[in-house]
Amino acid sequence: MNTNASDDSKPLISVIVPVYNTAKYLDKCITSIINQTYSNLEIILIDDGSTDDSPAMCDSWAEKDSRVKVIHKQNGGLSSARNAGLDIMSGEFVGFIDSDDSIAPEYYDYLHNLMTEHDADMTTCEFYRFDEKGREIKFPLMHNETLSGEEMLGKIVFSAPGSYINPVNKLYKAALFSELRFPEGFIHEDQFTIHHAAGSCRRVVTSDKKLYLRLLHSESIMGHVLNSFFNIKSFQGHMYAFEDRYNYLLSIGRPDLAEHVLLHSLYSLIINALKKINYLQFRQEINKYLWPTVTKLLHSRRFKNKLRVIKLLLVLFRSLFKPYIKQ
Repeated sequence: MNTNASDDSKPLISVIVPVYNTAKYLDKCITSIINQTYSNLEIILIDDGSTDDSPAMCDSWAEKDSRVKVIHKQNGGLSSARNAGLDIMSGEFVGFIDSDDSIAPEYYDYLHNLMTEHDADMTTCEFYRFDEKGREIKFPLMHNETLSGEEMLGKIVFSAPGSYINPVNKLYKAALFSELRFPEGFIHEDQFTIHHAAGSCRRVVTSDKKLYLRLLHSESIMGHVLNSFFNIKSFQGHMYAFEDRYNYLLSIGRPDLAEHVLLHSLYSLIINALKKINYLQFRQEINKYLWPTVTKLLHSRRFKNKLRVIKLLLVLFRSLFKPYIKQ
């Protein structure tokens, strides 16, 4: 029995919700989805091998609302769960919600209206970020803009990880994911995927309205990233994502943006290397990416005039690590 009748006069939106041990937050998340003012939804809950009450809670919601579909699978991680949803979705549009987050009642109505009004392939809004005590955590806001796909790529390249890069605060035309999938086995799977989706768009609309409610807590994926940024899996995920984005931008004829990705990659390497404990722990991984990155920059026509600065940077690196580089 439906708790909220579906309006079939509007296109179907598939909402993919990966679930892993989030029983504490799950009812709030699903309630925010089924109570959307935009009711023609296909709500796909992916139980990714949860060991708490989440599987039973998902099944209970499916009994209450026929729009809810549940997949129970072995644990494979966030990307694996999202991909499982993409494989069975039937909507004309698709969105992703994390199961410890929630959305404002008008979230999908608003994003779909933007999509229709601007003939866009992707629409995105801002996060309202808060901690477990309800205190807002403020980040730089998006602007209200209508962008080409290439302009959105520029936003992705020049922005810190957040609103432009994250896949969950967006509505997409499902055709963007006809072949595109999230890479499995990485923490920063969003950073592998979003540039491919944006690069396939004719038009993207961004909004500064805070309609996606993101809870930052120690048990969340984002919480783990914030609390243990310098761990080997996080580091590898960043580096692989930089490499994928760099190669993608070269493949579509945007070496200017690709070179800025190299600079961001070098900055991340420097941050890790300047912390002695990180360099000693990740020395092999850091060196694996550091010297190829520097070499690419040295051969870059755009940064040729900065050659002396880069050489000076290398001298500083050698000076910094000379006392313990062989430890």
